[in-house]
Amino acid sequence: MIVGNATDVRFEVTNSGPTIERSALEQIFDPFTRCFAAGLGHVNDASLGLGLFIVREVARAHGGEVAVHSAEGVTVFDVLLPRGHGPLGYVVLFHDWESGPHFDWMFEAEEGLRTWATAERLMLDQADAGKATELPLHRAAYFDYEGPVSGNRGSVRRVERGTFRVLQDATDLYELEVAGDRAGRLIFRRDHLADRSLWRIEFRPQINGEGTLAEAS
Repeated sequence: MIVGNATDVRFEVTNSGPTIERSALEQIFDPFTRCFAAGLGHVNDASLGLGLFIVREVARAHGGEVAVHSAEGVTVFDVLLPRGHGPLGYVVLFHDWESGPHFDWMFEAEEGLRTWATAERLMLDQADAGKATELPLHRAAYFDYEGPVSGNRGSVRRVERGTFRVLQDATDLYELEVAGDRAGRLIFRRDHLADRSLWRIEFRPQINGEGTLAEAS
């Protein structure tokens, strides 16, 4: 059986046969260990006792884990592995709305699109900064959407797109390395302790396609 979600994949390997005793299960992943199954009375003498040890080490090397339980003649190995992700994507949408046109900066996250709104779009080719307001998570469908917004809230049009890598993700800091329509670093820093939704956004462009980044004043 294989099941998964946005972050992990889990699968089970089931074997019917004699129940493995609890004391043996505690050692089953140890190297050079060959465990007697209850009622089996023998082990494979050709085995070095490394197979399950290697399985667990490979899973752990990929950030996963392996567990086992055995009862009533059925032994189940449960393997959990994190999903591998390519670059995450971001978009900037111009939201034309009578309550106030603005730009929505949306970044892919596990639970949706992490979103900030700015009155102006930052320059693409030079250092720039401004104020940003953090908005509630938006649905992932907005990542590829252009058109009217429900509830008579105007319409959105994509003006920028790219990929990003998270450099820092803390309570008051979200720093990204971006590529695509702009290249460099985007930094969101919480700006006001009294209003947790107020942030400062800063862009530091890449210099001549190299790894060094310009400092915004």
